[in-house]
Amino acid sequence: MKKVVILSFAALAIVGCKHDLDDVLVSDKDLGVENAKAVLGENLDFTSDWGMLKSSSVTITADAEGIDIAKVQILTANPFTTEKAFVLNEVAAKKGEKVTLNYDAPNFLDSVYAACLDAQGHYRVKDFKIGQETVSFNNQAVAQTARRAAVATPTVLTGKDSWNATRLAAYKADNKVSTQWKDSKWNDKLYDISATIEDVADFTAVERKDFTGYMEASVPEKSDNRKRIMLSDIYVNSANYMSATGTQQSITVTPLSVGGNYWPDYKLYYYYFDPAQTAGMSKEERIEFLESLPKYKLMDQRDANAKAFTGWPQMKRCKTFTLAYFGEGEPTEGMQGTYEFPKGTYIGFMLQHLENQNYGTHIYNGEFYGDSLLNNEVNKFGDAAKAKMGTDATRAAIFGANGSNYIGFEDKNDNDFNDVIFQVAGGVEIVDPHLELDKNVYTYSFEDRVQGDYDLNDVVVKAQRVDKTHVKFSLEACGAEDELFLKGDIFKNAEKLLTTKEIHEIFGGNAGSNQFINTKESWTHIAPVQEIFEVSENFSFGNPNFEFYIYNNTTKRNVKLARAGQDPHGILIPWDFQYPQEQIVVKNAYKKFNNWGSKRVDETDWYKYPEAGKIYTKSVFERVDEK
Repeated sequence: MKKVVILSFAALAIVGCKHDLDDVLVSDKDLGVENAKAVLGENLDFTSDWGMLKSSSVTITADAEGIDIAKVQILTANPFTTEKAFVLNEVAAKKGEKVTLNYDAPNFLDSVYAACLDAQGHYRVKDFKIGQETVSFNNQAVAQTARRAAVATPTVLTGKDSWNATRLAAYKADNKVSTQWKDSKWNDKLYDISATIEDVADFTAVERKDFTGYMEASVPEKSDNRKRIMLSDIYVNSANYMSATGTQQSITVTPLSVGGNYWPDYKLYYYYFDPAQTAGMSKEERIEFLESLPKYKLMDQRDANAKAFTGWPQMKRCKTFTLAYFGEGEPTEGMQGTYEFPKGTYIGFMLQHLENQNYGTHIYNGEFYGDSLLNNEVNKFGDAAKAKMGTDATRAAIFGANGSNYIGFEDKNDNDFNDVIFQVAGGVEIVDPHLELDKNVYTYSFEDRVQGDYDLNDVVVKAQRVDKTHVKFSLEACGAEDELFLKGDIFKNAEKLLTTKEIHEIFGGNAGSNQFINTKESWTHIAPVQEIFEVSENFSFGNPNFEFYIYNNTTKRNVKLARAGQDPHGILIPWDFQYPQEQIVVKNAYKKFNNWGSKRVDETDWYKYPEAGKIYTKSVFERVDEK
């Protein structure tokens, strides 16, 4: 703060004694509150606490499946969605180990996520309520773990020519119809099978939110996702096939969402082969081979026992279908199979859309494949041709999240690839994205005097947990002329952030130099001063026993975080807070601040919504290096 008289009653300040602002004389407390009313507004609630954290502890069992666990973390959000996820705490852990972690979550959250991850950054996450005492991953939903109880042996029922094969036959009989198929060699059959269908629980509220996030991150609605999908590593490297793990875990498919208009007329088929069979084949030979493989019907939306959706669009989970393996070659009616696939077997999927007696000319009829080589004809046919995909373009997108694969189909021409989405879980290799998450940032913003101007930049310190027993503090800004010092036990072993060194001097300036540091965009930015400190395992940003504070040697006062009954002269924000520029009041830099200040249950994330041009943006908190 600047040495100016903001209000006429400022001269009433008592400056001759040393005491804390959270244990001050009544006249000082009143002075701060009256000052805040004049600067910020009369409607603020000074009886409530100014805290913005939910602090708790949880014991996590590192029993997530499918990864070689190296760490356990607590996250603010699901990292597979579009929402940015931050690490609240972490510790090294091994499979089956139980670890207890303290964490400080932003108070706009009711739930957070436990995470198990390997050394490459592959994640498994599970939500839990803040305040919950224990978390384990081994009770995930059936649709995600895809474990199979003893079931009847799968059996081949009837077979008939595919639409593609029928259209080729129609062209051979009359070269004026189905002309797109004239150069194809389709001769495959579609087989009905008897296999396991199980009821599963619908989405919980959090699962629904997470799955919506998966869609938004991978196949966003009403977006042309074609180019991104066709250039992705998944598409380029796998041709949208999933690879069997060869374990005793069965492979299940669960319909989850439909964005297309004709859900009652969707059928999902699958096929499989040993990739060694196609080694050395030319493109033409590979196409002919794939076109000849038998296709097995996994689900028919019109079957009474498969019906999950009744309207459009919908998101629902109610049935899980199990894939069956019938060996290589063409099956025969009555042939029995197994639910176990040989390791490395490639599994492909086909969506059949709209069956009609006049299938040869109906503009919506089509068999759409994840493998681009099998869409040459349908991509030039009927309504699907409006997508202008050309030849060799996929009709499906595969993406992975939290131990499951997902496949979304494009049935017509808007290219968002989310007309129907299925979850594929169990005995398949997971398409795991490699994730690198930032640690959550906590920002301490202080005023230096009782008569604050509430730009909250007189002293700014940011902090991050490095791990369970280390915290990084960063002195970011000093918008004050007074002689100020950092104080508190947390800095007792400091080498840079010394309690005996004036804050301007820590930045490399001179005490009492009237230099404002990193508080105005037009000024030169000075590098923050950062240092990592060892802390106890029970450290918490929300525990007053671990707080630091500011000593103002000019006024002989300590400035601590604001408590109930006081003005907001010091606040701790659980975010990488972009503090206001010099002499810009926080209520003007953040329009939602006063709503929160007057009623703490409203706008609890006010600090996420700054006004452009009124905040300091040059200082970007550096990512914590692994210790």
